[in-house]
Amino acid sequence: MPRLFVPAAVAALGLLLVSATSASADPPVVTHIQGTNWHIEHEIDSCLDVPFPIRHDITYNAHLKDHVRNGVYFFAFNAQFKSVYTNLDNGKSLTALARTRDADQRIVDNGDGTITVTVSAQRHESYHSSDGRLVAKKVSNQEVTVVLEHAGTLDDPSDDVFVSETWSEPNGVDTLAGRIDCDIAAEFLA
Repeated sequence: MPRLFVPAAVAALGLLLVSATSASADPPVVTHIQGTNWHIEHEIDSCLDVPFPIRHDITYNAHLKDHVRNGVYFFAFNAQFKSVYTNLDNGKSLTALARTRDADQRIVDNGDGTITVTVSAQRHESYHSSDGRLVAKKVSNQEVTVVLEHAGTLDDPSDDVFVSETWSEPNGVDTLAGRIDCDIAAEFLA
């Protein structure tokens, strides 16, 4: 996920943790979170300072679904994020859109107090200039393997402890041409 969407992603992950502790076993529980926020800054997330003020507007909408299959919790997470960065000196803007869909595919009890969760992770990012023109996009599919200690309670994710994660190489389309978010923002806001 690009740096431009970190604030919304943190909020969505907070939802994941809260929902994991309060989820009932049956039927599936679907939790929705949405919101908007804005602020004025002199840097673009983790990018270096820029010589002009930037208004950052962010909108997010997320859904978390959890259900129990064979006594084990499975989760699915869908979210849409929109960040608009506007140079307040010249009115130029950059809009970044992202969609993410993560879903547990397999959960294996390793027999040593840990479980291995295989997650399908799909991402779609697009960047649009002030005139609405698509300037870059990235679409990827990855598999993530997460190992968790389950404290002997496979049916209670609230006590799980993160051990490790491994991401596969992404496959898909990437027209960012090696540029990072800061490069794109600097090019289209100056």
